[in-house]
Amino acid sequence: METNRPQRVLDIRRLEPSEYDELAKVEEGYKPDPDHSLVVVAKELGEIVARTMLIRPWHIEGTWVHERLRGGTTGYRLLRQLECEAKKAGLARLFSYAAEASIENYLERLGFQKSPLTVWTKDI
Repeated sequence: METNRPQRVLDIRRLEPSEYDELAKVEEGYKPDPDHSLVVVAKELGEIVARTMLIRPWHIEGTWVHERLRGGTTGYRLLRQLECEAKKAGLARLFSYAAEASIENYLERLGFQKSPLTVWTKDI
């Protein structure tokens, strides 16, 4: 059976600093400073459908996957590529915040270990 629909192949790669303006069109439109971040995106037919970032001080932030692609391997593949790019950049350890049990479970399945850490905040 032949169809005329375009094949949907995900291209997962590091975003070049010159391409950061594309992030303004994704989810909440956050565009980090290219000098203090590393961004990995998944593109489908030239459109960003998932992204994750390392933000200085180096931590994972802003992971987002289009609703249509959730529950599959896109998030996993995105974070594995982020790890590869972090290693190339000379990093030896990543950390991430998790405010929900579901995120904690996902990070644990990816090999992250929970650290004894207290975060302090103050409203000003």
